Amino acid sequence: MNTPGCGSLTVMMAAAGLSIEQAAEMLGVQPGLLQPFAVVDPFHDCLPLEGFLCHKTDHRYGAIVITRVADEPCPQLIHATPKLKYPFDRDGRFRFPPIARAHVYEKLDGTEGAVWCVTEPSGLVSLWKCKPESIEEIHWATGINKQAVLATCWNALETADELCFDTVRPLLLEEYQPDDVDAFRPHVEECIAAVRAELAFRERVLDAYRAIRAQGLSFPADKAAVMRLLAPRFTKGEMRRVYAALAAATG
Repeated sequence: MNTPGCGSLTVMMAAAGLSIEQAAEMLGVQPGLLQPFAVVDPFHDCLPLEGFLCHKTDHRYGAIVITRVADEPCPQLIHATPKLKYPFDRDGRFRFPPIARAHVYEKLDGTEGAVWCVTEPSGLVSLWKCKPESIEEIHWATGINKQAVLATCWNALETADELCFDTVRPLLLEEYQPDDVDAFRPHVEECIAAVRAELAFRERVLDAYRAIRAQGLSFPADKAAVMRLLAPRFTKGEMRRVYAALAAATG
């Protein structure tokens, strides 16, 4: 179904008997932090769902207030799975925080929410469509995550001449079962491509920096001047990565 603009969606929610102000009150946030949505549930006869998505950057981030299901008023508050900070830096290097004690529990499934109702915003639609038979068949998704794979890809570069699935797989097998690793291969390939792209970007930065070095400037001593000279060669969004690349190469 087509998604109307936010203004018309807000009017629709009010017609359902639950205004954006009431939804904000349910969540304890300001109305401006809620985004109206209208989607369909791909696993339940494409039933239309309407409600508000919360963008408050705390435990309420990703929570939704559903106002209507199948054109019937159905007000309900659903909290998202709390986010945990992964112990990796921006380059994928493992940086576990200093702790005195840790409690470890088994995660029994990878659904990240209700088992019986998975909707478009959950991010699991493609996974569920590929493995719809049972939760057990998607159990492998809980053992491996992309952050861990990215770290493994960077580790593989220390000993491998070529970064590919065959060189990353043996390292993953030190932590995970073969079937899990092979089932996760499409995501491993994505991580490999991401690392290759980052390496290419770093080389591009260093090539530009070498030309600046020829002018007698160095990043450690003349950071501001070097960054000014590099700015025309990179987009505004890339400049933070440029700084990080130079810091890693010259630090």
